[in-house]
Amino acid sequence: MKYISRIPTIYLLLLGLCFGVLFRLFFIRLEPQPFVFDQTEYHAFALAILNKGLDAETARLYGYPLFLALIYRICGLGNFAAVYCCQAVIDSLTALLIYLIARKIDLKPQIAYLAFGLYLINPFTSAYVGVLLTEVLGIFLVTLELFVLTCFFRTNKIFWFLISAFVLGIVPQVRPVFQIGNELVLVICLWQLWRQSVKSKILITFISLVLFFLGFVYTLVGNWVTFSQFTPFNVDNIPVRELFISLNVTGRAPYHIRSIYGVYPEAVMVLYMEYSSPRTTVARKQIAQKYWNKSLAIIQTKPLDFILTRFEKAWFVWEKHYLFYYRETPNSIRDVLVYWGNMVLIILGISGLIGWVNAQFKSKHKYLTSVGILYIFIIIYISGMHTISLAEERYSLPGYPILILFASFSLVKIMERFVSFINECGDPYCRRR
Repeated sequence: MKYISRIPTIYLLLLGLCFGVLFRLFFIRLEPQPFVFDQTEYHAFALAILNKGLDAETARLYGYPLFLALIYRICGLGNFAAVYCCQAVIDSLTALLIYLIARKIDLKPQIAYLAFGLYLINPFTSAYVGVLLTEVLGIFLVTLELFVLTCFFRTNKIFWFLISAFVLGIVPQVRPVFQIGNELVLVICLWQLWRQSVKSKILITFISLVLFFLGFVYTLVGNWVTFSQFTPFNVDNIPVRELFISLNVTGRAPYHIRSIYGVYPEAVMVLYMEYSSPRTTVARKQIAQKYWNKSLAIIQTKPLDFILTRFEKAWFVWEKHYLFYYRETPNSIRDVLVYWGNMVLIILGISGLIGWVNAQFKSKHKYLTSVGILYIFIIIYISGMHTISLAEERYSLPGYPILILFASFSLVKIMERFVSFINECGDPYCRRR
């Protein structure tokens, strides 16, 4: 570490980012993924944005398709290689955000560097660089959200508050599941603002709300033009759809066999066909009501099973049985390493986070306590919200920057205690005892 400390930080970070990009582009070549399912929908949405300028889909939001459309506009339609390169850069930049967060919450440089390095070589997020899915962009935006919120809680500056409001509104356009959580966080930030002796609180509050809702404007207008429905969210009732799916797929989400539709219960396959068929607002409400009634009937029949399976799903979403989403060459040794490596990461990350937050309650820096509670909230929120879904393992990936950061915290603490123990045992007085 002493030799590393002599190299300017900016050079180390730039070198790391270059390595991260190359590592990801190499990694995805190990298991090239087919262009199927959700990817085709995002691709089609992106093409519609380029053709029409304004478009909407019943079950998809514009965030990721707009990202694809921008790449297609610059690099050519359907240029997947360009998408993969951009995603490799973005996922590497997430590592930089983790480093910056570590420094903002006053963690030691060793911890910041270790977290930066661990994220750069982590296989869990790197595997998603090679598919047209929201994971890479979503992880980056959630980490950016954590960074700007950390800056706001640390400084209480209006600038960071307004930036936070804007980012909080953008994240749900890529990862809709964060909509409720981000609205709650915005309310907490507003409460924090009103506690301060700041001039023009009403004006700043108004501006922050405008910035937050800017992220929803495209969807709002797109839904009105496309479906004659005035809503800033999906015109399909996605929560009801996901609840019904979660009640019919109560165990772990299927993986590595997604090309076989029969892996899902027949009721789920019927739902997918029926949910995408209505063409009017009334018909969409009727289909949502139909599956809401079916869901209630299942819950009322087996209420205890419903509760128990929610706890199971809260855990299933954090498990990792594979790296590559659609297709992966069978390898039992790799699968064991992936599963238990992930388990070690979770244990180190959660224990480090809890230990760090507990230490902040005793410190004079109260803002760090607020930041720690925010990080814990994100982990709990991811677990809780995905109990009413298919609970796929990839859904927890936006929480992995936090896990990797505080796993690094745990590892450095363990190393320091080990070195201290060795030094004590090397002392002559210690040996005499």
